Amino acid sequence: TSKNNYESLHVSMYDFQYCGKGPCTKDLAYFLCVAVQDRKDSLYVPYYHKELVQRLKLMNKHTKKDEAFLKKEIPSLKDIEESLQLAYCDWVRFMCGWGMWGHDMTDEVMAVLDRLDGGRNLGSEGAYDAAVQREFG
Repeated sequence: TSKNNYESLHVSMYDFQYCGKGPCTKDLAYFLCVAVQDRKDSLYVPYYHKELVQRLKLMNKHTKKDEAFLKKEIPSLKDIEESLQLAYCDWVRFMCGWGMWGHDMTDEVMAVLDRLDGGRNLGSEGAYDAAVQREFG
């Protein structure tokens, strides 16, 4: 390609800043915090849950898992809502390294921290891990 002929150049971009294995609520938190103008979790989260359950049941028909396995693997709406609370905390932790954008999640994160530590510093990562296990299972 000559310096003056840019027609044959192709540009590709990949965004790997927030990828990896984890709960589906990480993606849901990202979507609700960044892409939704007026965050109405009471509308979006039940809809997301309904669609997720339908797709998991459909997937189950193809994999032929037994009913007990299916009941264990399909999260309840409460499971999704609680996981989303932790995902919001993870989102804010992630954003602290980049600069904040999207919706202000201070109230949601403070509610989780208050649930974990009652407003007092637990002193160690291990203590917070134990509190998360206690509160969120």
